Amino acid sequence: MKAYAEKYAIVRRQKHALKRRESRDAFQRYIGKRSVLDRFWGGVKRGLEKLFPKADRRCIAYGSAYATMPSSGRGEVAVPTTGAYQACQRIFGASDVTVVDEFRTTAFEWETGERKTAVYRKRDATEWA
Repeated sequence: MKAYAEKYAIVRRQKHALKRRESRDAFQRYIGKRSVLDRFWGGVKRGLEKLFPKADRRCIAYGSAYATMPSSGRGEVAVPTTGAYQACQRIFGASDVTVVDEFRTTAFEWETGERKTAVYRKRDATEWA
C-alpha cells in the first residue's frame, strides 16, 4: 500500500509540473500562429498601399468560406476562419472589413460582373512528346 501511495504522489507531482510546461507551450503556439497571420495581413496591407498610394481608406471583402469550401476531414473547417478574420480586423480595422459570400465568385469577372466563358484549347500531338 505504501509503494502505491508513493507512486501516486510521484504521478501527481509530474502532472503538476507538466501543467506549467504544457500551458507555456500552448501559449507559444498561440503567439506563433498569431504572428504568422499578422505578418500575412501586414503584407497584404503593404501591397495595397503600394498599389493604391492615394487611397484614404481600403475596404476588405473577407470571404465566408465555411459553407462552400470542403474541408480535409469530418467536422473540420477548410481554413482557420475565426483567427484569420480577427487578424484581418486587427490589421485593417474592424470597420474596414466586411464578410461576403464566396458562392460562385470565380464564375464572374470582378471588374465587369459578367459571367466568365469557358475556354478550351486543343492540344496537338507534338505538345505531348
